[in-house]
Amino acid sequence: MKKNIYVFGTFCVLITALAGCATLGSDQFLLSNLDRNEKSDILTSKGIVYYEQQLNNNENYLLVPRSKAFFENALVYNPENSVAKKYLDRLNVFIEQQVKKNLELARKYNAVADKSEQDIFNLCYFTQKAFEVDPSNREVRDLKDDIHDMQEELISTYIDRGNENLSQMASAQNQKAREEIFLKAHNNFGRALLLDPVHSRAAKAMSEVKDGLEEIAAEYISKVKSDLDASRFGSFEDDMKGIRFLNAKIDNRLKDPINQLHYRYYFQQAKTAFARKDYRRAEGHVNHALSVSRTQEALDYRSMIRERRRAVDESREFSELLLEIDTTIEEGNLLEADTSLRQLKERAAGASQKNQVDSRLKTIRDRIPALYRRGLDLYQKEEYKQAVEVLEMVVALDASYEQAAPYLEKAKGRLRIIESF
Repeated sequence: MKKNIYVFGTFCVLITALAGCATLGSDQFLLSNLDRNEKSDILTSKGIVYYEQQLNNNENYLLVPRSKAFFENALVYNPENSVAKKYLDRLNVFIEQQVKKNLELARKYNAVADKSEQDIFNLCYFTQKAFEVDPSNREVRDLKDDIHDMQEELISTYIDRGNENLSQMASAQNQKAREEIFLKAHNNFGRALLLDPVHSRAAKAMSEVKDGLEEIAAEYISKVKSDLDASRFGSFEDDMKGIRFLNAKIDNRLKDPINQLHYRYYFQQAKTAFARKDYRRAEGHVNHALSVSRTQEALDYRSMIRERRRAVDESREFSELLLEIDTTIEEGNLLEADTSLRQLKERAAGASQKNQVDSRLKTIRDRIPALYRRGLDLYQKEEYKQAVEVLEMVVALDASYEQAAPYLEKAKGRLRIIESF
């Protein structure tokens, strides 16, 4: 009975995360309208996300027990769920390996007679990692109890150092100095949280540091916006590296403003190219903007570019247009090249020109297999956003090619789940 209650509670949380349900009533409606296999599949999908995105990439071992619970509960709804079985087996092997590895490292540093601060940190860190992976392991729990006082003392040391860093803020002369102080404090509070991810004092201090770094990153974002509005693009990439670095330190809080900057960058580049009457590049830039955010503004602007481009192309030589399309193909913009070739074929005069167009269309077709393999590789590496971009191009070029369409839908589904976190 207790297990069934846990399953129900877990599933309600899952449905809320995936469907944005606002009330228990809507959760119950979904539960009552899904069969056991569907519930099992949804639980499995969420477990896979925890397993692949958090465990493999971020080593967030605190999520190991939760990931395991999703697969176990998926098997309660459908004991024949082969995917859940596979991942649960993998997870059990992962737990066994990680506990063994971290315990061996912890014992190594525990055996040091005259421990340095780094030795103590390593001992506490590897013990904590083993505990996060399997908090029920008796040997791990005993070691954790043995080093408790040592760990608490080191955590307090890091917190004190972080607070000392922040005490220097009053003397900071400029934004760069403030940023360096926050980053030093971030490092100290971060080391404390590596030893105890739920330590209340360290977590509170880290939250304040992240707030400070977020303010600084927001100021950088404002500066980049001003540059883009003035069509100053030269320092964009360097500025974005700095902003992305800070964003990683604050748990990706500024994801949406950063995406908006990339959208604005490409859109402004499109406007600049359009003003130079470089309509091919203008269309390429606006397509990049649309890949970030599909706004009506960008769609309308692309339509205007295409109209102007068609009008200009009507007065250009066939050979000149063909050369431009060759450049587009070499740049990897296969969908744009395919569209341009089909338009050019309509005005081709004679078999020779039509054959030249057809040979380029064949070149594009010949590149689809490599593009498809790249999309699958990105999917397997769990880089779902890039996989979606590549597979969308494959499907747009050939909707029936191999398993491109099914993999595109899978990648979109995984991406939706990840972005629901």
